[in-house]
Amino acid sequence: MCKPNFLSYGLIIKKQLLNEMHDASVSHRRFARQIDHLVHGLPINVKTLPATLNESVFSEWYYGRFIQLKKFTRLQKYTRNIQEIYKELDVVYQTIHSIYTTQPKNTWIHSVMNQQARSKEYKNLQQHYSHFETLSKELLLQLNMLENMLAIQPIEEHLLYT
Repeated sequence: MCKPNFLSYGLIIKKQLLNEMHDASVSHRRFARQIDHLVHGLPINVKTLPATLNESVFSEWYYGRFIQLKKFTRLQKYTRNIQEIYKELDVVYQTIHSIYTTQPKNTWIHSVMNQQARSKEYKNLQQHYSHFETLSKELLLQLNMLENMLAIQPIEEHLLYT
């Protein structure tokens, strides 16, 4: 009689973990889209951009549930990869953010006098964005692989770390 309750509780926990991971992926995709718009000059509310990834919606999952997932031995390959990518992604994002936020206001005189300097900054920004985009795609791939591995884990294991 106790076993079905245990398994149904475990199934709920497993579904919750998978839903939270999916939500984290969606939030990172939105964040990456904002950075894409920023770099390509499309209108966004810059005030909503965090200074670091640690201030993003994704980081709430990363520093919460993700830390718990690192305890699963079978998932450690993926959690290690995600952790490494996340750290590098944060450094690249901070560089992009600092390049963007240190740009002076666009005035007519500034645009005439500093065309060459702005072109160089833009190329620099594009290089960092290209790296950001690559890392972002890799992060999402690793999250997807982690999600797939988590989905096939026995239900009982999910109860150990909740």
